[in-house]
Amino acid sequence: MNRTHAPSTPLAVALLALAALACGRTESEPPAVTPTPSGTTPPPPPPTATAPLRTLTTKPPTPTRTDNLVVDPEMQSLWTALDETGFGIYESFVDKGRAEARFLAESPAGPGVAGVSIKPNGTSEATLVLLVTGGSGPLAASVWIAAPEGAPPPVVELSSLYEQDSVRLVADPASAKDVGGTKFVAFRASVPRDMPGQLYLTAAFRGSSAVTFVAPQVVPASKDEHGPSTRARRTDAATHAARRLEDFRARHLVLAGPPRPDVPLAARGPR
Repeated sequence: MNRTHAPSTPLAVALLALAALACGRTESEPPAVTPTPSGTTPPPPPPTATAPLRTLTTKPPTPTRTDNLVVDPEMQSLWTALDETGFGIYESFVDKGRAEARFLAESPAGPGVAGVSIKPNGTSEATLVLLVTGGSGPLAASVWIAAPEGAPPPVVELSSLYEQDSVRLVADPASAKDVGGTKFVAFRASVPRDMPGQLYLTAAFRGSSAVTFVAPQVVPASKDEHGPSTRARRTDAATHAARRLEDFRARHLVLAGPPRPDVPLAARGPR
């Protein structure tokens, strides 16, 4: 007669439990793996090229050469003729016209240069006149001018009240520059001889629109430099404007006293 003996020891109970667990265990399925896409993701497009917000530029100390014989090349005496003392400088003058000065961010003479726009009074012929210190020749005269399209060009000349003739500055078409939508052309002349004494650089014109002038200069030139040299009889406009300037200077310089150190000067600059 067979007898079945129950496990009587804790070890036997543990072995039976392990055997039962082993018989009921199944292998679990491996976790699902997402397949790697066959293609690669295209790179993002490059950023759109844009102009820099600011660009550093180099500005010369003066808009013209340092040996310029034009006494007031930036025409500062047209900005504020008098300071608070009643004493001023009178080296630029406008006859029969209204002048407006402003600093140009861009100009044919460089950045931050003062330009003067002159508009004739009605049907009158306006004339800009600048004082020039005479010198030994040869000399080279020039000025940048922006005139309205289709309008007659200004008559620009370098003259002296002691001579009947003058040297005409002629427009140089090859020098044309478009600056901010404004077309500037250089008027130039060569002076092969000496022009001592007080000289006047004048520009006379008519019309209903303003003409802008930038960086007038009269400088010593080498004998190898050649340019237009046109002599003509001095115009009445140049004579009249030069005399008006001298009368203006004589009247105000005599009446005005010297600057006083205890009175602050007025701010000078384009309005």
